Amino acid sequence: GEAIKILVIGGASSLGRAAGDPDNSWPSRLNFYLAKQYPNAVVSVINKSVPRNSVQAFVTHFDSDVASVKPNLVIWETGVTDAVRGTNIEEFRKALQKGLTKLKAVVPETMLMDIQYSRATSLVTSSTSYMTMLHGVAALNQTAVFPRNEIMRNWEETNTFNYNINGQSERRVLATRLYDCLGQAVANAIVRKSPVRSDK
Repeated sequence: GEAIKILVIGGASSLGRAAGDPDNSWPSRLNFYLAKQYPNAVVSVINKSVPRNSVQAFVTHFDSDVASVKPNLVIWETGVTDAVRGTNIEEFRKALQKGLTKLKAVVPETMLMDIQYSRATSLVTSSTSYMTMLHGVAALNQTAVFPRNEIMRNWEETNTFNYNINGQSERRVLATRLYDCLGQAVANAIVRKSPVRSDK
């Protein structure tokens, strides 16, 4: 019956712009599924995502974002922008460690979310290196990771989703369905109905 605040810090994919409406973003769907799971609790998912921010840029905003929300849980989705830009991997590690240290000092729970799966992006960038580093830093800090990349890749391999859609309206429908499933999967992870990895 108590109030629960979850702060989401991420990029464009967390804002849900591909779905055409913030209400269709995965954080909004996460709010819906948690409220459904706990009807007697006041659940609020606050989305402070900013497109194209590097891990270091996110860290510089942590103090103000966390102080304004005072969350019970922070979900930090990061790594995509750094992978695309080719940020030095050691600088990425240092910034990620700095961010986790700051969050752990003031937030009861923190969960990382790894890089969104995209066949095109994986071919252009060395996203695997950044994902490996993210999971490694998380493991050292005993921080859970929501394995978004692995889940999305599995959805493609099992024909749950076809990401190779070109029409704008069709892609919007795809994004809406995808974000809904991601929101539900994150909700399940939070209530321990599905695995959240910290040992990769």
